[in-house]
Amino acid sequence: MRTPGHHREDDAPRLNPSETKRLFVAISPPGDILQKLHAATTALAKEIPPQAIRWTHPKKLHLTLNFLGSIEVARIPEIQSALDAACKGHPGHEVQVAGLGAFPTRSRPQIIWAGLAGDLRALESVKRSIDVHFAACGFVAEARPFRPHLTLGRASAMSPGERRKLAKVLDEQRAREFGPWQIEKVDLMQSVLSAQGTAYTTLESIALEKP
Repeated sequence: MRTPGHHREDDAPRLNPSETKRLFVAISPPGDILQKLHAATTALAKEIPPQAIRWTHPKKLHLTLNFLGSIEVARIPEIQSALDAACKGHPGHEVQVAGLGAFPTRSRPQIIWAGLAGDLRALESVKRSIDVHFAACGFVAEARPFRPHLTLGRASAMSPGERRKLAKVLDEQRAREFGPWQIEKVDLMQSVLSAQGTAYTTLESIALEKP
């Protein structure tokens, strides 16, 4: 079931169909989870010099399911229909936000993340369904395994000592729990790049079935 996002396509200024929008599909955490994650990153930021990690603003935290890239405006209705069809029959479900870590490893951090735990089968089923329906539209899913997480920050220039310190802190926080997250909808989102950073807009929300 479709519900309007912050801006609906039919409310937006008319654009040339050949123009593009940078689109992705995501699920956004509730406010209480965002507050707890913000507290965690604030504490981490006190341990690591500010130039070492670019932290994600809490309001921009999301779980990406599919990144579509630059899409012609004329194709957006097709994508909306595919996403709507992909979500049909999939119930809302609960996961747990738990644990802090880093990709590729804690000792060589590039991405600082918060993990998801619990029964992730329902989430993975939604992801597979979206992949299948988007494949019919010509979009190829990523080959790498789906590892659901929330990106809290991206490491840049870190000294060996800073990496060791961060690894120690993350190891201490590897089992930290941030609470339950009831996933009830999937969002089609647009990212706009500018000199001020990246801004996200929800074009449309697709409600999952009632459990």
